[in-house]
Amino acid sequence: MKNNLLSTQGFWGLKKRLLVMLAMAGTLVLVAGCFSFQRNISEKKLYSLGTKIVPTVASVHAPLPTLLVKEFDMAPMYMANSFVYRRDEFQFETDYFNEFIIPPQRMITAAVKRALFDARLFSPAFPDKPADHRLQGRINRLYGDFRQPGHPLAVMEISLALDATDEKTFSKETAIKESTPQALVGGWNRLLDEIIQEFVNSLDRNNSGS
Repeated sequence: MKNNLLSTQGFWGLKKRLLVMLAMAGTLVLVAGCFSFQRNISEKKLYSLGTKIVPTVASVHAPLPTLLVKEFDMAPMYMANSFVYRRDEFQFETDYFNEFIIPPQRMITAAVKRALFDARLFSPAFPDKPADHRLQGRINRLYGDFRQPGHPLAVMEISLALDATDEKTFSKETAIKESTPQALVGGWNRLLDEIIQEFVNSLDRNNSGS
């Protein structure tokens, strides 16, 4: 009887120790998971698009025509904030850990609008008055082209239409030093500078009658 009692107590003691060990193991897994989640979040990086254009200000003495700029559209495959990389002819991938801080079409719209107003080609339209002109745009392509190892490219294509009649499409690509998000953003910003400058110049020529 005494041996049976000791055997029963030993069994329950062993079971209790096993339960404690399992609970500790579960806690360690949970803590490790939390640290892993925090590490992944900390690895995520956010980037912005911008320009360094110093516009040539037009010598205009008459009141400037007003312009309403609608936020540009974005091709569906680039709608997410994540960077897009082209790996093959028909293979694209998104990068969850490197994203735009806000939708890229919003930043590109703001950059184009600022350049047009800074160049004194137009003035902002008033909300309660009809605008003299309207500008619409669409970002058709925005990705890193990594198809050729050692020869990465930044790619950008934007269509701009003033008053929905005279549409111009600017398709650009530029070599970048390495296949990194930082280099890619630098390439995109250079392309955005070129596109905006060409668009501003085309409008300036039209206004001057040349």
